[in-house]
Amino acid sequence: MTSADQSNQPIYHDAETPFRYYLLIPNYDPSSFFVLLEKTDDDSWRLPMYQPIEHHFAVVGHINEHVAEAMRLHVATLRCFRTDKHEEKGERRFYALDNLMPEWEPPENMQWFTEVDLLELTIETQLQRDVIMGWFDWRHSDHSQRVAWNRPSWYINTANWMLDIADRMAMTGLQAPEQIRTWARSTTMRLDSNSESMYLKAVPSIFNYEPVVTRVLSIRYPQNTPAVVGVHVDNGWMLTWEWSGRRLTQIDDITIWEKAIRRYAKIQRDLVKSSQSLVALGVPDRNVDYLASQIQRLINDLPDTLSDNEGKQLKRIAPTLRGMCYELVDLNLPLTLTHGDFWAGNVVISDDEKHIPIFFDWSDASISHPFFDAVTFLEDVADNLPHVENAHDILLDAYLEEWASFNMRQNLRHAYALASVLAYLHQALFYYVHILPSIETAVRWELTSMPARQLQKVIRAMDAFQKRKTR
Repeated sequence: MTSADQSNQPIYHDAETPFRYYLLIPNYDPSSFFVLLEKTDDDSWRLPMYQPIEHHFAVVGHINEHVAEAMRLHVATLRCFRTDKHEEKGERRFYALDNLMPEWEPPENMQWFTEVDLLELTIETQLQRDVIMGWFDWRHSDHSQRVAWNRPSWYINTANWMLDIADRMAMTGLQAPEQIRTWARSTTMRLDSNSESMYLKAVPSIFNYEPVVTRVLSIRYPQNTPAVVGVHVDNGWMLTWEWSGRRLTQIDDITIWEKAIRRYAKIQRDLVKSSQSLVALGVPDRNVDYLASQIQRLINDLPDTLSDNEGKQLKRIAPTLRGMCYELVDLNLPLTLTHGDFWAGNVVISDDEKHIPIFFDWSDASISHPFFDAVTFLEDVADNLPHVENAHDILLDAYLEEWASFNMRQNLRHAYALASVLAYLHQALFYYVHILPSIETAVRWELTSMPARQLQKVIRAMDAFQKRKTR
């Protein structure tokens, strides 16, 4: 994590929408089941509630801080349990918390209740009653795909591990590790000391290769990758030192963007010879032949959120997509490590005059076609560099120039044109086949929109591709 992420400024992801956060706080003993409710002025009961200034559902540090300040209770956030959007009332979010204080007693206006007690209580809204009962059901269950950080006591055990590592490294002035973000795909924590800060990122088993890959990259390309302190492969844990800099999205100098994409291309090119070694370390092999073989599987089970017209378009172009895959393979560009979520927000530029790019967040990495990453990186260039004429083409030329030794320039251009469509198909397939089935059903809502969003991009990109061909 970068120090730039620790700003105290609020982040409004939807500034026009009022948000209310309702907190599902259990008693300390995980073997018994009580929920904390607050009495209202009209003698009904409700969940403790506050209005946050940070609106990203996965950013949870402010929730823990609010509970500590308002209730003198230390908690960890397990997950966003449910969201509900109302045209007039705005967005209401419900968060499941973990009680970390065995001796804590509720204030006078709050009380513990069991699920049986709820049958006799007047709850402020039916929505809250439904959520509370659903929360009790979730607490009773033990889903095999539930990530560790959604379970009680995970924060305490992990924080103790972080403190033990820091103590062994003779770090002084250690503070209690702080939760930063948590959602189905990962959770992050920060540990501050007198001299340095380090971060823990934990990922589910499907992404267990991320700590290993990041460690390998930090050894091979130390200037361009976060410095890894240690990894716990079985747990999917990775400790890194804090790094400083600005996200590339905050920089409007195209020469810095060009330096970043050239460096990234050089790393990809250098890793061509290590592709099989990376597969042996657990990085998925998602080559273009595999993509072609899975298209019909995806078309046969399209997301419900796509319109009928979008579904018809995808079924119509499916044979063309398969042909484009084989055409891309025939251009004979080597497969290498791809980031999988390579956009300017996952690149930090060092604060010094060298403007060194740091590439992070490798959970979607695979061995695949390198140009897939270039497509997603260049997708929002016009929005990030609106003052630079032809910014997309300038950066694309810089990227392709680094691959010139592998093929003729016109072939590289054609390969990128094919990749400009297939990159989104590649991402849609990753979510559909790999990510969503590996996630507990109760939290799958966080990511269910991703396949449809990527498939809509496939349709738009195919339309642009075909228009270019007819010119």
